[in-house]
Amino acid sequence: MKAKSVEDKDKWAPLAKQFTPDIKKYRELIKASERIRSRSFDLELENQARKKLKSRDTR
Repeated sequence: MKAKSVEDKDKWAPLAKQFTPDIKKYRELIKASERIRSRSFDLELENQARKKLKSRDTR
């Protein structure tokens, strides 16, 4: 949301700065979660492929 007047901007700027550290922390958590998910997903696919290969070899 954009402030339409200088008074509104002056009023909201300190509040926005107050939330900046929290936003930074949450962005880092999201990035870490995405990296964990991508690693887990790749391992899961790899394990499924190994199981398929093992089942083919036993036939």
